Amino acid sequence: MNFSKSDGHSSPCVKVGFLTVRFNYLCKKTLGKYPKVYRRPKKKILTSEFFSRSISDKLCSLSPTFQTTPSITIKKEGYLKIKQPTLKFIKNESLEFKWLALLTYFDFDGSISPSVRLKHKRELKKSKLYEYYQVQLEFEIRIAETNPQLNKELIDICSELGLKANKTTDKRNWSGIGGIRVIDIGSVRKFIERDTITEVKISGKSYRFEGLTKSSIMKSIKRIIKEVPLSKSFKTKKEAERYQKYLNSKLLTPYYKSPVV
Repeated sequence: MNFSKSDGHSSPCVKVGFLTVRFNYLCKKTLGKYPKVYRRPKKKILTSEFFSRSISDKLCSLSPTFQTTPSITIKKEGYLKIKQPTLKFIKNESLEFKWLALLTYFDFDGSISPSVRLKHKRELKKSKLYEYYQVQLEFEIRIAETNPQLNKELIDICSELGLKANKTTDKRNWSGIGGIRVIDIGSVRKFIERDTITEVKISGKSYRFEGLTKSSIMKSIKRIIKEVPLSKSFKTKKEAERYQKYLNSKLLTPYYKSPVV
């Protein structure tokens, strides 16, 4: 039996992807030897493969399969009829263990997106129309899991940990599922208190945070929501834009002072 981990990286000739290094370390630490690593230069991908008959029974006792999506040989209809991968093997584990499982999921397939939105508001009070500009902090935690069974079980784990999570949709994916999402501010606060397991960096899919670690963004969010209100109103658009720009800049810096507006 073999299992593998592929990791995209920016420099196939020099640097080894962080996730590949971590995967190799875990194989050595838990299984006693390093996996085989080979490169796909044209795709800038490193793939690690570990072959072992001795651990196959243990792995198969945890889940009937580790195939999470259909393949060339098994189409969607046929795939959904066979036994599905599961997270039930951690059902009776401690909450701390479940946190570790969720955070590991987040490190490999998760994202956290802070945003500072500017909204033009109108309110009618005592027959008088008031206009103002509101700057609002919003946060979104996502984990990409398109398998229906795993998606549901992941949401159940979040619920056990006191996190309000919901399923997202994405018609581009084979199952129509995008993953899970956490936007409730209480749940976001609880999640970022935990930090990440590794120092994994944000990929090029994020034009704002590419190259920064997920941990650093979580720490910035943690600091900001303790120091500034989640929303603030201004009489003029210019004032609101100034404050919005300020908060956006602070998401990218480790320290900041209270703004004067």
